[in-house]
Order: sequence, then C-alpha cells, then structure tokens
Amino acid sequence: HCLEAKKYGDEKVKNSDKLKKVLVVLNSAANKRNAEEDFNDFCAPIISLAGFMIEVAKTESENHAIRYVEELSEYPDVIVVAGGDGTISEVITGLMRKSELSGEECPQIGILPLGLFNQSSLMMINGKPGIKNNVENVRSMADAALAIVKGNTVKKDVMKVELIPTADDEEVRKSFYAIGSLHWGAFNDILRKRESYWLTGSLRDYVAMLFNGGFSRPGIKWDCKAKIVYSQPCEGCSNCYEKVETVNRKLHNSRWWSKFNAKEKDPEYSKILNPQCLETAELDIETSELA
Repeated sequence: HCLEAKKYGDEKVKNSDKLKKVLVVLNSAANKRNAEEDFNDFCAPIISLAGFMIEVAKTESENHAIRYVEELSEYPDVIVVAGGDGTISEVITGLMRKSELSGEECPQIGILPLGLFNQSSLMMINGKPGIKNNVENVRSMADAALAIVKGNTVKKDVMKVELIPTADDEEVRKSFYAIGSLHWGAFNDILRKRESYWLTGSLRDYVAMLFNGGFSRPGIKWDCKAKIVYSQPCEGCSNCYEKVETVNRKLHNSRWWSKFNAKEKDPEYSKILNPQCLETAELDIETSELA
C-alpha cells in the first residue's frame, strides 16, 4: 500500500499548484481508545506518502465533531472521518447543517474504519459489514487510506432525522443525519456509557448494562416515539436524478490522474420513468430501541 501511495507522491506538480489539504477528524476514544494508534500505524503513512498536507482534529466529547465541522471557516479539499459509525454520523450532521445554512457544497469525504462499530465504512470498502481477524482489520484500514489517496468515490444516501418540537421546547431542535444505520433508544444510550467503566476491561459492556438498566436512570431513553416517512428504493430515475460529475474530484491537479482512474458513463436517468419514486408512506413507531 505504501509503495502504491508513493507513486502519487513522486509525481511532479507545478509550482503554482497548491498542496492539497486533508482534514482528519479523529475520534481518539473510538475502539477502546485504540483509534489514534491505529491511525498513526496503518493510515497516516499511506496518506502522507501520497504528498498530502494532513491536519488532525481530535474530538474530545460526544457531538464535538458536529460543532467542529459546523464552525469551519473554510473547507479543506478532503475531510477524513477516522472513527466508527457514530463519528461518521456526527461529521455528516455537521456538514449537512452547514450546507443548509450557507449553501456551500460539501467537500469530498473519506472514511477510515477505526471504530468499534464500522458497518457503514466496511460495506463501502469490503462490501461486507464484518471483520474476521486482525489481519483483515489492518487490511481494511490500509485499503481505506489508499482509496482516499486515489480519490475513489461512491454515492451514498443520507438519512435525515428531524426532531419534532414539543410545547416545552425553548429552542429550535436541529436535525441529525446518518449514513447506513441509525441507533436510538435505551440500549444505545447505555452502551455509550461503557467507556466510563474502563477499569472493568472486557466486562465493561455488562457492567454498563447492570448499573444503567433501570427505567429511572438519567440520560437513558426508554420511550422512543417516531414517525418514519419513506419511499420505496429507487436505483435512479427522472424524478430523483441530480446531475453530478462522473469523474472523481481530482486531489492532485496533474495529468497522471487519468492513468489510475477510468471514466465511467452513468445511465441516462433523465429517461427512466418510475412513478413509485414519488410515493411516500408513513409509519408510527413507539419502542424502547430503534435500529
């Protein structure tokens, strides 16, 4: 992986070309606080060898990534999410909120599967949600880093979660966003507290359940009420098609890029008819856990 990344770093660029900036939003507490070490060992060398300027922003608390992305004065060329599914959701939420207010186009997003739960990123990298052993885990991290170097992109749908205001709300509730999966409810709230019991080692999940399983525990949401508005899956038609560039955004402005990326022609979605794409259905849900 390093040898292949070095080919990109060795290519000559013009003096007028600016070095491409990569902002890494790193959840150092992810994967039982192993994420930062994994990033330094298996991802950072590959990205650095390709000639990118790397800036690392470490999250310090829950929802820190949302606030950090929302407050960016300007976007880098690439934002890399180094963490699990929760960190991805936070960065996407920050980007979408900022885009709604300013109308700015979101930058290219790279994902490094460094969290405890990496279903969304692993599906994009390996086409499967799980890892069998440590070798596969390291290979997935290296593959993800190399995909960022190459500028490989894939279109993904984003789920928008709007919080319904109540009479007691004193301020407007902002929307949240997620890719691939969404977890909401008591079990999710309890498991998010497991790092507080790090002294118990591998038993921390069970200890978190033991001490936070009561209905009266603060910060635990047992009564989840939601209205899901959805449409049937559509692979692309004249109703939902938005014209986008079919060529990956160039991370290095030089001619060698074409040697590594073949241009693929998109189907003519404007000529595809699918009346069901516009039909929506509603589903009311009341549960203790929604996933």
